[in-house]
Order: sequence, then structure tokens, then C-alpha cells
Amino acid sequence: VNQVYINHRGDDAEDKSPAEILAGLASPLPLHFSMVEIGRLSFRGSTAQSAFEAAEVHLSAHWLDQFKLSALAFKAGGIQFQVTGEFAFARPFALNGAISSWLKPTADGRVPAPGRRLETRIAGNLEDVAVHATLDQPELAVDGHLRAVLTEPNWEAHLQSKVLQWPLTAA
Repeated sequence: VNQVYINHRGDDAEDKSPAEILAGLASPLPLHFSMVEIGRLSFRGSTAQSAFEAAEVHLSAHWLDQFKLSALAFKAGGIQFQVTGEFAFARPFALNGAISSWLKPTADGRVPAPGRRLETRIAGNLEDVAVHATLDQPELAVDGHLRAVLTEPNWEAHLQSKVLQWPLTAA
């Protein structure tokens, strides 16, 4: 597939809760995508502007009562992403996944900045999602939780860094 555009339906969309929308994503038949390749993927909001664009999208997945993402790779905003995981379409909407991202090399093969690799892991369900993220340059780690994602979202996060020392001073 060369290009895919996904448009927001705006005010024409039915009034459904987020939980109803997610539960409605379950497939009545098992669907297996062994390798889907899309040159350009664009999500558009209620305005004509794209809310998100990705290029060189490669997807392998299985879809039934949950979505199992074997592999997803794409480029967006100068960053390369690789994603794996699974998401259940029934309460409590269990999820588990990993996201790797890094700055992609320039056209002449140079990396614009050393390192800059971000690894993120998520696990739990939409009532309590544990998140762990690490960045290699500068060395940072974030551990946290997202809670009540569908009803009253709240979060907590703890940042660890050898680079940032308290009290912070202006550079």
C-alpha cells in the first residue's frame, strides 16, 4: 500500500464511551497480517491538518479478541520506531508492550546526535499501567504509573538521572 489516510469523523461520530469503542474493536474472525507495508500513513484530526504522519510502516499482527502486535516499524519526525505488544479488547483492557526509538541517520548516513535511544516498556491494564522508560544519552530513567485512563486519568512518575543534580541551576 502506498498511502493510507485516516480522518476523524468529528461531530458525526456516535456518542460512545471510550470503553465501548475499545470493546467494539474485537474482530468476529481471526485476522492475521503477516507483513503489511505502507509507504505513508496519515491520521487527520477534525481540521485538515495531519495529527500524525508516519513513513515506511511495516506491520505484522494478529487480531481477534485482542490485538497482538508481533512487529511494527515506522519513521516519524526524524525518529525510527519499533513496537511490539498486545492489547485486549475486553475490560480491564490488559496491555503489555515495548517501544524502541532512536534518531535515524541523515541521508549521508551520519547520525545527527550520538546515542539518543529511548526504550519504553508498559504493562498492566487501563486501570493501572506501569511504565518504565530509559534514555541512553543523557542517561535518564523514568518509572511511573498511569491510572484510570478511561475515566479520570492520573499519573505519577519518578525520574532518575546521574546528569541532573539537585538543586537545578540555569546553564
